[in-house]
Parts: sequence; structure tokens; C-alpha cells
Amino acid sequence: MLVAVLLTTAHAVTLEVDGACPGSTRVTLTDLTPGARFALFSGSPDRADALVPGGPCRGTPLALAAADLTQRNRAADDGDGTVYLELSLPLPACGLSVQAIDLLTCETSEAAPFVGVGGSELYLAASSGGASGLWRLDTGTGVTTFVGDPGVPITGMAFDDTGALFAVEGGHGSGAVIELDPETGEVLREVAALGLREAALTMRSGRLWVADQHTDLRTVDPATGAVSGPGWGRADRLARWGYALAASDTWILYLNDRTVHRVDPTTGNLTPLASVRGINGDGGGATYHNGELWFATDDGEGGTGLYIIDLLTGIAAPSGLAVDDATIDALASPTP
Repeated sequence: MLVAVLLTTAHAVTLEVDGACPGSTRVTLTDLTPGARFALFSGSPDRADALVPGGPCRGTPLALAAADLTQRNRAADDGDGTVYLELSLPLPACGLSVQAIDLLTCETSEAAPFVGVGGSELYLAASSGGASGLWRLDTGTGVTTFVGDPGVPITGMAFDDTGALFAVEGGHGSGAVIELDPETGEVLREVAALGLREAALTMRSGRLWVADQHTDLRTVDPATGAVSGPGWGRADRLARWGYALAASDTWILYLNDRTVHRVDPTTGNLTPLASVRGINGDGGGATYHNGELWFATDDGEGGTGLYIIDLLTGIAAPSGLAVDDATIDALASPTP
């Protein structure tokens, strides 16, 4: 994940951001005055009304909003005009931009977003009506690109930490867990033939978690295909449409019948967390993306809409993004 911000001649300091948000991010500053002190600020990019609040460059205009301006670093260059900063970014920092200033010359860099290019990508796959296909959506630009056709319907997908993309075959096929090439959509290998129909899939702690519509929850070792798992603690809670799995470092979530459940990874028991409001369509896929729960479902207009679900209120807020295809049934992000 890399976004490199190259400055125009109006900016003497060069700033690059490498990483994702939330998570570990490196900020690289070059073209500083050798040995001079510098400062790093972050804030919303929607208004450029912030001024440097103090010090030798007090009053210098910044390309950030004053309302949430934060000074994140103030230090001295070691003498070569280049500085490398390692930042651990929390979720509230995502969506903000960062800007540097040379405190000797008061020259600034261009403002750059914390989220890198990789952090803006979502992958979607088709299943409804026996359709098949894999798409990549840039959430920053709204541009959707057709990746390729795996030749089988997909009802669940997830990335592992290395960027490998796994999926589960839906419809009336083998119900196999497979690995896909995220660049071409080609099926690279079969991981495990589970025989499940209309299954959901997610990745947590190095294992794939797979659930069918009614009675089964299993884990699969992506390297060996070995299958285990607790089963469902309460099968009678699971029914109807719209089921999907999503996982973060903290928990595994199961979405069904417009209710988000927390899954106990030991017993398979489900605990309802929130009733989802604001979604009109039936079915879809779910994934964590940059620390937020995203859900894809029929938008009622011949396409698929994307929503962000607040687990405290259950409100599904429209992301403003949609895909011009109503067959989407799986969603995955390489940056959970």
C-alpha cells in the first residue's frame, strides 16, 4: 500500500505516506533544510483554513481544517534533509490528511491523505442467479474495474495478511473453499471441498471461517485444507436471507436477517449486537474495511449499494458508492 505525493514547485518540502489507516504508517520527508527543525500536522482536508498555531512559523497557512488541527510531531532533521517517521494511526485518524513544515524557512509540503492506495480497494464477487465475476472498486474514486471471471459463483471472500484472496463457491456446486488470483480472478487452487451451499466466509487468526445458511460453522487451514470448527451453538437462530461473515482482530461477526451477531470462536454461540436499519435490499456480502463494517446489498435500482454499519446504533449509512450489477454476493477488503 503506497501513496506517493509529489509536490509542485510551490512546495519546497516533499512528503510521502506509505501504509494504511488504521495501522502502521511511515511518513517520509525530504528536501528539508539540513539540520533544521520541522513540524508535522494532521487535520481534515475539507477546508484549508488552518494556520500554524505557534513557534517561528506562527500564522503560516496550511491546507488543513482548523477545527481538528493536530500537531503530531516536532523534531530536528539529523543533517541530511531527510526524515523517516513511523506512526501508529488509530481509526479516528483515517480520512485525515498530513502536512509538514520546515521551521527554518516556513515552507510547507503538500497535504497527503493517511490512507494509501491499497487502503481504498474493495473486491466484489457475483453469485445471485448463478452469475460469476470478480470486480475491484476504488472507494476513493468510485471507479469499478472488472478483474475477471472465476467461472463459479462466489458467496463469500476474504484476504489473508499476505494479500492472498480466498473464496467459497456458492450455488449448487461443490461448496469448495478456493484461492483466487486477485489480479485476474482465476481459480488458483481448491483448498477444501466442504459441500456447503450458499456459504459465507471470512478470515481470522490465520484460519478461514465458513458458515452455511442453517447449521454449520467450520474453520479451514488455508495451507493444508484441514477442516475443524465448533459448529453452531444455536442453529435455530439462523434462517432466511442475507447472511454474511466478517472478522476483525477483535471479533467475528455474522449478519443474518438484518441482525449483526457476534460469534464465539470457541463454541459457535451467537450474541445479537445490533438490528440493522437503513438497508432496503436482501442479501449481500460483508467485510471489515479500514476498521469499519461494510455491507453490500441490492440497491433496488438494478445495482448493488455499499453501506457502513455502525455497531452501536445499527444504522447502515450509505457510502455513496454503488456497483452497476445486482448479482454481487461477496465482499472483501485487503485492509481490514
